[in-house]
Amino acid sequence: MPCDCQYRDGGRCRLVAEAAGLPLEQALASEGACAKCCQTPTPETGEPNSVIASLAISWTRRHAPDRLEDIQARYDRYIEVLSVPKKHRALRLAQRYASAVLRWQSAGRPLRSDAEVDRIHQVCTRCEHYQPKADGCGVCRDCGCGLRDAQFTGLLDALTNKIRMATEHCWAGKW
Repeated sequence: MPCDCQYRDGGRCRLVAEAAGLPLEQALASEGACAKCCQTPTPETGEPNSVIASLAISWTRRHAPDRLEDIQARYDRYIEVLSVPKKHRALRLAQRYASAVLRWQSAGRPLRSDAEVDRIHQVCTRCEHYQPKADGCGVCRDCGCGLRDAQFTGLLDALTNKIRMATEHCWAGKW
């Protein structure tokens, strides 16, 4: 039995339609998906949650693959990596890292300039989630990504430095 949701309209979801940029009549959402959505944080606010993001990405993958990269870039951060039990933090971080590398690889491995890396690194070092390490680098406690300034360069650096990958963004929306 689906939950009583203001965004459900005859087996369709207005939030999925909006997220995927498709007509409402194509935004099918099963009762199971609706029930899961209602149990997942944020459906009542009108913001996407992991269920809405997953449905939007899934629909786009099947019906509008030319728009998939854009939809994934916009909604990947909502995917419920947190459904992995907290005791498996390493698995959650590995899933996030794999998603980031796939996005970056799919886009042709674009790198940010040294100036942009330094600017973003300054934002990160002032953030409450930044945890400095002894080697002068740091880690974001929110997303788990490694963060380095522009003195570290090259392709290998991008694999260990989220801010070097031009496809990535801050999960908290700070850059």
